[in-house]
Amino acid sequence: DGPARLDLIRHRLADMALDGDVPVDELARWTDGNTAAEILAFLEAAARRVAMDVIASGVHRGVRLDDFAACRDALAARGYAAWLAEARHQLGRDNLEGMREYFRAVLDAQPAASRV
Repeated sequence: DGPARLDLIRHRLADMALDGDVPVDELARWTDGNTAAEILAFLEAAARRVAMDVIASGVHRGVRLDDFAACRDALAARGYAAWLAEARHQLGRDNLEGMREYFRAVLDAQPAASRV
């Protein structure tokens, strides 16, 4: 239902670095009819999209509405598994070490108490 979707999205976005105003109501409308797992996968896909962009460009940024929009289209058109397989293919083996370094840097930047 609508209020539960809003709560789920707000809860997950609270842990994400966002760039600019991300309208939670719009994200909730986009995910109408989706399960909680699908909504979380959609939100995580946007975060992964940003991580790949940061690795490729070297410029740190947060998740923007256009990242969510790009993942919304990909998830709706082909499903999350297909999108993730394509993302992994695009990264290629040459970028795996870059991914590891990026995520190590992200974890090192967080206080130990905030890690799960």
